[in-house]
Formats: sequence, C-alpha cells, structure tokens
Amino acid sequence: MVFNCILCEKSDDYLITSSFCIKCRRVKHLINIYGEEFYDTMERVLVRNKTQQENKIKIEHKKIYGTIPPNPKS
Repeated sequence: MVFNCILCEKSDDYLITSSFCIKCRRVKHLINIYGEEFYDTMERVLVRNKTQQENKIKIEHKKIYGTIPPNPKS
C-alpha cells in the first residue's frame, strides 16, 4: 500500500516506510535542528503584512515595467 506525505499531502513520492516525502523530511530535519528559530525565520521571511505586500508588489512591478505603479488609494 502506498501513502501520501502527511505534511504536504501532494508528493509524487511513493511512501512505504516513511510518513514524509523527501522535501518535507528536510523541513522536519531543519525544525529539529533550529527549533524556535526556524519558526521565527519562517514568520519573518514568508509571512507578510499588508504594507509589506504592497511594497513587494511595487518592487516586482518596477522590475517588470521599469516604473512604480500608481497608488490605488489616491
């Protein structure tokens, strides 16, 4: 019987003797090594508030079009 990864639930790996795919096993390993620091880094780097999202959109827009998009609030 073949199982899916219990973390990502969409791995194409065939899991027979393990509960995690290769990528999720790496994440689990990093959590075990860094503990709370891992979670803090994930929050700081990946989770963005509204202001950070707007800044990121402006940066990406400038990379693509060479200009900063007009502010929709004005």
